[in-house]
Amino acid sequence: MFNSSRGIFADQRVRRAASLVLDRDALAAAWADVPTDQLLPPALPGYREKALYPLSGSVAQARALMHGRTGTALMAIPSGCDRCTDAAHVVQADLAAIGIEVRVRVLDDLRGALESGAKFDLVDAGTVILYPEAGSFLAQMIHEIGLVNEHPGPEDLGLHAIPLGWLPPGVHKKIEALAKLRGDARQAAAGRVADKLATDEVLAAAYGVPPTSQFVAPRIGCRLFTPFGYGLDLAALCLKPTS
Repeated sequence: MFNSSRGIFADQRVRRAASLVLDRDALAAAWADVPTDQLLPPALPGYREKALYPLSGSVAQARALMHGRTGTALMAIPSGCDRCTDAAHVVQADLAAIGIEVRVRVLDDLRGALESGAKFDLVDAGTVILYPEAGSFLAQMIHEIGLVNEHPGPEDLGLHAIPLGWLPPGVHKKIEALAKLRGDARQAAAGRVADKLATDEVLAAAYGVPPTSQFVAPRIGCRLFTPFGYGLDLAALCLKPTS
C-alpha cells in the first residue's frame, strides 16, 4: 500500500514508477505466494488475464517516469516476522534502483501505530473475501485490510480500514459506484475499476496470491477445478478405470 497523502508517493507518477520497478516474483516468493500484478485474485469474476506490469519489474520504464526525481520513504513492518523483513528488503533494493531510499521501521504494535495516525509511506497488507464477488472484494480492500505477519489468521493485525488519507482522491467513489450494479455487469465493471486502481490511481502494488495445495493420487480422475479458488470439485472426482 502507498500513502498518497504525503511525501514522495503523493505523486501518482512516482507510485506508478514504484509499481513498475517492483520484482513481484521475488516478493511473492518471500511469502510462498503465486505472483500477480492485479488487485483482483484470479479466482474472482472480473479478473482478466492481461499483463498490467512485468512480474520481474522494469527499471528502465520506472526510471523514465521518475524524471530524475529522488526521495525517501518510510516502511513499517511488524516485529518478529522474518518474511516481512525479507519482503521489505526486496522493496528496499527495488526502489533504490530508481532513487527512492526506503527506511524500514520495525514496530511491536504496527496496527496501533497506524490507527493512531503515525506517519508512514509504505505498508505490506492483504485482504480476503470468502465468496466470489469482485465488487465486494474491492470494497473490503479499502474498508478492512490485514497487515501481513508470519502467521496470519483471524486474530491477525487487522485494520478496520486503510489508514485515513492514504487513498488517492476518487477511489472511494469509484468503488462505491459498483453498488448500483448487479450480476455480470457488476463483475465486469469491478474488473475495469480494479485495473484503473492498479495503473492510474496506483493505491497499491499487488504482488501475490496465496495458493491452496492439494495432493491427489494418480488413480483419481475427473479432476474439475472450480471457478472460485478452493481447488478440486470433490463431488466430481472419480476413479480412473483399471486396465
